[in-house]
Amino acid sequence: NDSTTATASIELFQQFAPLLSGSARVAVSRRWFDDFYEDVTFVERRDWSYAASASLAWQIAPGAAVEALVGYERVDSSFFLAPHGGFEGAASIGLTLAF
Repeated sequence: NDSTTATASIELFQQFAPLLSGSARVAVSRRWFDDFYEDVTFVERRDWSYAASASLAWQIAPGAAVEALVGYERVDSSFFLAPHGGFEGAASIGLTLAF
């Protein structure tokens, strides 16, 4: 399905301490599908998407970091099977070796 998407977003970053930082993001998107028609209902599809997330990163040692992320996204659609929403959470450990 070919589509065109327009997105507006804002992201804030904050350095809390030399080794601790955080960020927050809010976004709104509008998506137009080209020639998308469901076979039975012939519904033209247009979507709105709303998303928000926040993360916190801690540099635990040179070349090692821990990060936590939480987020939510909701999609409203003119196609009856497409609307959905949900939360996500993630934690990661990153190691970098430079030589």
